[in-house]
Amino acid sequence: MNALGALRVVEAFLPLVERSEMKRLCFVSSEAGSIERCRRTAWYSYCMSKAALNMAVKILFNDLRPQRYTFRLHHPGWMRTYMSGARNPNADMEPEEAAEKALALFLDVERDEDRLELVDYGGQAWPW
Repeated sequence: MNALGALRVVEAFLPLVERSEMKRLCFVSSEAGSIERCRRTAWYSYCMSKAALNMAVKILFNDLRPQRYTFRLHHPGWMRTYMSGARNPNADMEPEEAAEKALALFLDVERDEDRLELVDYGGQAWPW
């Protein structure tokens, strides 16, 4: 779902985005998709799906950047969600906090648009 679902959404909405003044595609990834920084010992399918999402976004970037599309790829951090079936009280932030940081990146107009980066909640780029 992380990779194919995102591609299906892009495919469905691309005609609308094409007519927009700001042709920006934004994606929520994860540190789980960074092969270089991987320290996990489990959650194989989740990590693989986020790495696949990162590759899909890179291919979209290669295809659509020449048509003036811009891209944002974001790692929101460890949130107090129900991802494992129960709310995780040990995580670093509430989903609302993570959403504010994501929106700041998604709406940022000062970034180098010709360089695709996976950017975390603190504004730091992550290796692929």
